[in-house]
Amino acid sequence: MSTRSESPETSKPISSQTKHHGSRRCWTKEETALLEKHREEYKEAGDTACGNIVSEVLQEMLDIVHNGKLFKKEERTALKKDIKAWFGRFGHKRSQKMPRMGKQWHSRRVFQHEYKEAIDTEANRLCAEAIKAGERRPRGGDPTHFDFRERVVTQMMGKLTKKQLEELKSTAEDYNKKGVDPELKSKLAVKNCTARMHAFSKELYDTMGVRVFILSCYLKPDGDLDVSTYDFNQELGNGKDYLDIHGRSFQEEGISVSSWRAHHEEYYGSEDLTGAEGGHQGSRAEIHLEKNWYGELILPDPTKPPVKAACDVRIWRLNVLRSFVNQHYSEPISRYFHSLNFFSA
Repeated sequence: MSTRSESPETSKPISSQTKHHGSRRCWTKEETALLEKHREEYKEAGDTACGNIVSEVLQEMLDIVHNGKLFKKEERTALKKDIKAWFGRFGHKRSQKMPRMGKQWHSRRVFQHEYKEAIDTEANRLCAEAIKAGERRPRGGDPTHFDFRERVVTQMMGKLTKKQLEELKSTAEDYNKKGVDPELKSKLAVKNCTARMHAFSKELYDTMGVRVFILSCYLKPDGDLDVSTYDFNQELGNGKDYLDIHGRSFQEEGISVSSWRAHHEEYYGSEDLTGAEGGHQGSRAEIHLEKNWYGELILPDPTKPPVKAACDVRIWRLNVLRSFVNQHYSEPISRYFHSLNFFSA
C-alpha cells in the first residue's frame, strides 16, 4: 500500500476512517515517454512480439535509469516485471470488465471465509519457507502468499470429515437462498466496492484520462460509520495522491473528510438505524419534477422536503436524484427508442 500524509481531522467516536490506495512503480517523465513510444506497437503485436517489445524496452530503459547498466539480475528482473505490468495496464485494446458483485456460494468459498485466518497463516508460512529456499515464480520475482492459498485450502479441506463437508454444503445452500449474515455481508460489500472503485478509476483514466478521488461511507452492522477515501492515482500514469496535491484547496472549498463524515452522521447518528434502512424496497417511486421555460428539469430545494417525506429525508433525496437522472437522460433518447431507465438501482 502507498503511504500518504494523514488527514488533519481526528475521528469522532461514532466513525472510523479508512484510506484505500493503489501502489505501482513511479516512472519519470523520460521513462514514461519511452513506454508511451512503444504502447501502440504493443497493442497490435502478438504474444511473441509483445515479449520482444518488452525486452527491447528493457534494454533502452537501462540506458535511462540511474546506474541501469550496473543492475544485478534481480534488479533487471524487477524492472522488466514493472515494464510488463505497465503494458498490461495501458497496452490492451479492450477495457477491463467490472468485477461481479454477486457470486454463487459453494462449499469451498464458505470454507475460505470461515477459516480465512488459518488459511492466511499457513500460506504465509509456506511463502516464507519458499523465499528462504530461494524459490522464484515461473515468470520471475519472489512468491507471495497468494501463490499458496489455493493449495492450502485444498489440503485443509482434504482433512475434513464427511459431516464437516456436509455442513459447509448446507451453509452454502442457505447463503444462496436466504443471504449471508449481516457481518459477513458487510465485509463482502466493502471488498466488492473496493474492487469496483478500482475498476472504475482505471476505466475512467484509460478511456478519458480523467482522475478521480472518491469519498464513500459504510454503515456497519454494529451501527458505526466507516468514512473512506479511494485514491488509486499513484498507479495510474505516474500520478500522485489527490490530497497530497490539493490538500489545502480541498479543505478551503468546503468539502473535507470531516464534513463528509458529519453529513452521514446527520442521517445515521441521530436516527434509528433499522428504521433508516427500512422500507427500501418500496421507496423507489418516480418523482415528478417541474420544468423551466426551456424544458429543463428543476431540482427541488433539498433542505425543504415535502411533509410526507419528513420521516425519511435521506430516501426522498435519493429518489429526487434518481428521478432527475432518469428523466434527464431518458427524454432525448425516447425520440428514437422507448423510454429507458438507466439508473434503476
